[in-house]
Amino acid sequence: MNDLELAWRMERACRNAWPAPRSLWLDGWVLNLAGSLGRRINSVNALGPAPGPVAALVPVAERFYASHGQPAIFRVTDLIGQGLDQRLDDAGYTTEGRTLTLHAAIAARTMDAAVTITPEPDAAWLMAMSRLQDQSPDTALAYHRIVRSIAAPSGFAAFREDGQYCALAYGTVSEGLLCLESVVTDAAWRRRGAAARLIRSLMGWGASQGAAAVCLQVMADNVAGQALYRSLGMGEPVYRYHYRRQPGER
Repeated sequence: MNDLELAWRMERACRNAWPAPRSLWLDGWVLNLAGSLGRRINSVNALGPAPGPVAALVPVAERFYASHGQPAIFRVTDLIGQGLDQRLDDAGYTTEGRTLTLHAAIAARTMDAAVTITPEPDAAWLMAMSRLQDQSPDTALAYHRIVRSIAAPSGFAAFREDGQYCALAYGTVSEGLLCLESVVTDAAWRRRGAAARLIRSLMGWGASQGAAAVCLQVMADNVAGQALYRSLGMGEPVYRYHYRRQPGER
């Protein structure tokens, strides 16, 4: 398997792990719509290495998002060439959210006694995630709906000490990959190894579900996160992406 094939498997696995509640499929592109849950599931994404022409795509996307009261946002990976970026440059779109997509083989199956993993998020897990991510009530409700809609085999993990939730994450398995999402640590437990222990346990769980490797997406300016993932074997990114936002829209 070459890097491009791996990259598109990772794209699909990440999409399965964080599915948009509403989507419009259009000539090799998908226009995702999710309201208050960030750019990734509120943006236009390519579905493969040769999506349809961008000249027709941009005005359609702008009308689609405007009809839902949102700016047009395009998620531009380095897997599809520079045509979309050039078209958006000409239209005055701004650039934001540079992100790395990481990958590593799962070398061992580790389960930590302080980590629990369940196939569904219970109310306590969801409340802890809302607290650690500082979600508003509307965002928390939308988050709950999305994670409960995931179709891929899923593991919702919690690292706890004395009954307190110290670190949380979940993973899903598809395309032979464990995709990690929503990795978050209580401020009091940062740099104390809780997240690493949590992720190692999720990797062990993923291996038990048939995953041979792990992948995730991390912001390019998240230095602490990248250091954590390097310690777990995820080094150079397989590919990168960024977002382009419609001018004059925030």
